[in-house]
Amino acid sequence: MTEMKRVTISLPDEIDKKIIELKKQDTFVRCSYSEIVRILISAGINSELLGSRWGGKAWTNLIYLKQFQ
Repeated sequence: MTEMKRVTISLPDEIDKKIIELKKQDTFVRCSYSEIVRILISAGINSELLGSRWGGKAWTNLIYLKQFQ
């Protein structure tokens, strides 16, 4: 396992429920909760860098990132 910085964050119940729902999908069924959070954060950062904040590309970036997990 790679060394990663550990952080503690508080998530609203709404986000927690969405992560749990993602885990039920075929794309994420083998991912841990923390791995899904990392994928979502990476997708958000990438969508921000691509200038598509809250745009339609965020989900595309998420699927793209998942390919490399």
